[in-house]
Amino acid sequence: MNLKSEEPQIEVEIKKIKQFGDKNVRFIILYGSSVKRKLTDMSDIDLAVFYQGTKKERFDFRKKILGRVNNRFDIQTFQDLPLYIQNDIISTGKI
Repeated sequence: MNLKSEEPQIEVEIKKIKQFGDKNVRFIILYGSSVKRKLTDMSDIDLAVFYQGTKKERFDFRKKILGRVNNRFDIQTFQDLPLYIQNDIISTGKI
């Protein structure tokens, strides 16, 4: 399995996230095994969403979208991730 074959589904899920997040979604970064070329049939697809809002608003947004995106996708709000994961996303992720 490779990232190229997953791109159409990734685009569909990104559109859903942007739709639910309205103007509060500033950017979405693809990260993890999919960008490190370690994607397998068992891998999830990691997306970090920078959502402009309070911690509670970010939590509510994430809760709202988790039931609406393909369950193969792991959606996280960027600001709520540990700093070492944020650094990894910044250095290896794909916007």
